Amino acid sequence: MPFIAQVKNKYTLIIIVIAVLIFFVSNGILYSRWEMEKNRLTDQIDRIQSDIENYEEENENLRLENENLELENDNLKLENEIVKTENEDLKEKIEEGLSPDQITNKVISYINQNLLPEGTTASLIDILEESGLYKIKLKIEGDEYDSYVTKDGKILFPSGVSLESN
Repeated sequence: MPFIAQVKNKYTLIIIVIAVLIFFVSNGILYSRWEMEKNRLTDQIDRIQSDIENYEEENENLRLENENLELENDNLKLENEIVKTENEDLKEKIEEGLSPDQITNKVISYINQNLLPEGTTASLIDILEESGLYKIKLKIEGDEYDSYVTKDGKILFPSGVSLESN
């Protein structure tokens, strides 16, 4: 005997039909909500994955930028060491060399005290730099002489001979 035939009261049958309809409708609504929630969560997962990829790309860019900055820093350190070495070399050269006035005083004193007879004096006419030395033009008893001295004032050459033919 079919189920509907067993229902004796038509109101009971209407209530059963309404209950079945509510069940299917609510399941449809629930399924629809479940689909919407699933789609929302899927979209959120996609956004998070996209964010992760963007962060990984940004992290890689920052890592490369950091490597470049480290290389630039190393280059600057190297350049600094080169400049420091050059400055030290220049400082040594400056410390080794005397000024033209210091050279003049030293040479005139030496010549007057050690090379000339008493009562005779040498005087400076001119001093200039030539071929890595100082060329000193001196006047002794009315005669002019060219002498050469190293820039550090340690060696005096009473005369010089040019090796270049004119």
